[in-house]
Amino acid sequence: MLILKFIKLLLGTGLVVTIMYVVINLPQDNIVYEREEVEVTKEVTPDWASDEEAVKAAQAVIRKKELQAELATVNQEIKVKQTRKTEIEKELGTY
Repeated sequence: MLILKFIKLLLGTGLVVTIMYVVINLPQDNIVYEREEVEVTKEVTPDWASDEEAVKAAQAVIRKKELQAELATVNQEIKVKQTRKTEIEKELGTY
């Protein structure tokens, strides 16, 4: 009789300890809220921005850079296509 009570006590204690262990080790979503301060800066317009010729010259430089980048891309695509063309011609020559 005393042994049964002892076994029940051990089982009950084991059950409680197991439940506590599971609850403690469950994945917890720790949400951290951070407050971020943003510094506002005023955009400064350079003096030359009011000069129409200077603005047009700057736009022309930008357009030139865009065209150069596009030309480089097109040249690279041509090189890839030429390489593929050569491969196809070689393979066709084997038949």
